[in-house]
Amino acid sequence: MIATEVQVGSEEIGTDVSGRVLLGGKMEDRSPTYESANHVVNRLSETVPSPTRKLSSPLFNLIVGEYGDESKLAHVSISKQAMRENDKDCIVPGLLNLGNTCFMNSVLQAFSSSPNFYAFICAVVTYISSSLENENIDENSVCATTSLKRVLDQLQHKYADSGLKPGPLNTRKLSNDLCKYNKSFAKAIHEQQDAHEFLHFLLEAVEKDIEEVCSYNMGRIFFDITTKADDELMKVSEKPSSPLSGRLINEMTCLTCYRESPPSSAVFSVLSLPIVSRLNSETSNSRNLHTLSSLWSSLEEYTSSERIDGVFCHHCKAKTTVRRRITIEKVPKVLCLHLNRKYFHLKAHKMIKIEQHVEFPQKLDISPFLFYNRKRWYDDTLARSPQSNGALYELVGVIVHHGASNGGHYTAYRKLNEKKWVNTSDTHVVPTSIHEVLRSNLYIGVFERV
Repeated sequence: MIATEVQVGSEEIGTDVSGRVLLGGKMEDRSPTYESANHVVNRLSETVPSPTRKLSSPLFNLIVGEYGDESKLAHVSISKQAMRENDKDCIVPGLLNLGNTCFMNSVLQAFSSSPNFYAFICAVVTYISSSLENENIDENSVCATTSLKRVLDQLQHKYADSGLKPGPLNTRKLSNDLCKYNKSFAKAIHEQQDAHEFLHFLLEAVEKDIEEVCSYNMGRIFFDITTKADDELMKVSEKPSSPLSGRLINEMTCLTCYRESPPSSAVFSVLSLPIVSRLNSETSNSRNLHTLSSLWSSLEEYTSSERIDGVFCHHCKAKTTVRRRITIEKVPKVLCLHLNRKYFHLKAHKMIKIEQHVEFPQKLDISPFLFYNRKRWYDDTLARSPQSNGALYELVGVIVHHGASNGGHYTAYRKLNEKKWVNTSDTHVVPTSIHEVLRSNLYIGVFERV
């Protein structure tokens, strides 16, 4: 494991906050990170959605009304070739800051360069429109995904850098729709938020839309089972699956009897990786903070075995020390990696932000960290082999946080094609290079499976 030391002063450093996924629980500390008021721009008014009402027409008409053109719904998928068109210099629209909403803007920009994520959102809209026909349904119960697709549609447009640049997009409709899903988010939409937390909330909102339609479909299938063909039932009941969805395996071995507990699994959408080494738990009184210098080291730390005391062993009938290891069983189409840059300073009784630069690659092979490859981890030659077995990823988006743990601003880098990257900061979009991207202090990385 590669580690570096960062001097943090004469104060005592607290125990390690690794940021590892807690199976069955939340994946992060979720302490908010803040945006400077300097980046707040003037709000532009937009038509507020009408109050909740029952629809007498198909939900399909609602979606067509949202986009203004029925033909647009026919093209609900996009190929990687289409996403990487326009090899010449090009630019994309910026996003208005509605008041401390850079956390939302950075997530939208970073994920708009993921073909699989965009295709997923398009598939969800198609699933909604094709499943609910001529039925009474609450319009507000399935509104976020259609608004999200509208924003992503516009962020796919690429313009010549030397020509007329596009104006910034207004995301107020999307933010208003998201507020309907969570009262806490509605109260804090214009307060400073964490991009990682917002990403989880956005994915949960899309899943709620899917489940709303799926639950309705199941009820309709039950009552119409005598009149519908099997293939129609299968088509209606199928639902899109998130490309960010992967699965972890948690293995535990008792160090007294050396019996292995049955492995447990958990689904993940974002992997929250440590940036602080576990060595700090062994030297908690040290003035130096051991940090990991690369994304590869963070993955090694995340999937390495660790000792845990006080775990009940059913074979020993007592609490013992166990060895636990977490590995990846199922790889997602879109790999989202979050670096936990927050560390609790024990003496100061507060969270501090780790500014250490963590090296990350343009292409990442995670096959050494898969469950079926766990016995081969320590063969360095094999671990870095280009043989990926479907676990080779390419960087398409990066979210960066500028500032301290209690204040700052979010920006995003996004890939437009094989030769072009842009740096986005709310309304400002400027061309950049992959070298500049790789020099940034990554907070969230979006990788597309090759």
